[in-house]
Amino acid sequence: MPNVGYVYLGEAAGARIIRADVGFSQVGDPYNLDAETWSDRPLGDAGEADFRWVMALVKHTQGYNLQIQPFVDGDPVGLPTAFSAGPPPGTRMEAIDRLFVWVQKRGNRVDVQLTTLQVLGYTELVDIVYGYLPIKEGP
Repeated sequence: MPNVGYVYLGEAAGARIIRADVGFSQVGDPYNLDAETWSDRPLGDAGEADFRWVMALVKHTQGYNLQIQPFVDGDPVGLPTAFSAGPPPGTRMEAIDRLFVWVQKRGNRVDVQLTTLQVLGYTELVDIVYGYLPIKEGP
């Protein structure tokens, strides 16, 4: 049984729906990104899982300052976790960072909110994935 599902993003001020591993980036003037995934039920409508972690892949050129908030069954898991970094090291023009948040909560559905707190340069949300242990599969 796979331990990673697909996550989709919907644009609040537009009509795009994007699968998370395709990529989403800022175009034009810098603006703060507030992305929320759709809820995912990896074991069906009546299933139950132990959600272990969520991970966001973030590509950047000048660093980032953002926060990630996981939700299980619509309830926030802890406080938002803040992440920040400076420009890529050495002569690299860009970097992709893996940002982990430990969830460790039992439930039926998971979703994630990622919010940039300050725009430092080009920032792209490449992917959001999660891991889980199945407890009960739904019908």
